[in-house]
Amino acid sequence: MVAVLRDDPATDWERVDIQALRDHLVDMDNVTTGSAVVADEDGANVIFTITGDADVVASIQNMVTAHSPMLASETGWSVDSALIPYGAKMTITVTDDAERRQLLSLGFYGVMTIGAHHQGHHLMIAMGRSPH
Repeated sequence: MVAVLRDDPATDWERVDIQALRDHLVDMDNVTTGSAVVADEDGANVIFTITGDADVVASIQNMVTAHSPMLASETGWSVDSALIPYGAKMTITVTDDAERRQLLSLGFYGVMTIGAHHQGHHLMIAMGRSPH
């Protein structure tokens, strides 16, 4: 990441924000290692309820709300998120049984890895630009 910034003569060093990237990576780690997920089905909807202790709640809420629109654009699924007292809910609506089975097999953590946007997303954060 730093090499990319240093190699780009257009890097605006006044805006570079490595701390923001670190904060994002901490959120990713918190969600991956400190949350619990329950998956429910309601017709074409798969609802992931993601919760955690007080020190993980903000990370869950940050990651779920930021990733939902990206997931929708990557997959074509309808993806909604809502904040709840101890985390967030992500509701994904699929169009057929094969997609539903895929979604349930991947689970929340697998769904969070979908898309080729992650490296670019991290670079934008490091450059001080909002990727959302």
